[in-house]
Amino acid sequence: MFRILYILPLIMPALKAAWRLFRHPRVPLRLKAIPVLTAIYVAHPFDFVPDFVPGFGQIDDLLIVTISLALFIALASLSVTKSQIGDMYKKTDSSKVVEGRFHYVESDD
Repeated sequence: MFRILYILPLIMPALKAAWRLFRHPRVPLRLKAIPVLTAIYVAHPFDFVPDFVPGFGQIDDLLIVTISLALFIALASLSVTKSQIGDMYKKTDSSKVVEGRFHYVESDD
């Protein structure tokens, strides 16, 4: 259970990018169908590998979610993808920036 916490920082940027792309008006509806169909597949009781098989039942769901997330992000418009991912890392607020100067002070040692 706690091992998922190690990969969470790798997953969150992709989930944020996918959510922003899903809400973006320039992404076509046919591409927005990919995450919707994936959610339906995961929620639906039919699976390629039944969930009662220990371990393997959950792997097919994880694989489908991972592949569909990567496919959705890759197929979205390149310009939209670049702008959304770029905006995600721009978190500087110019009102909180303090201008200043610095200089090095040599130690007396």
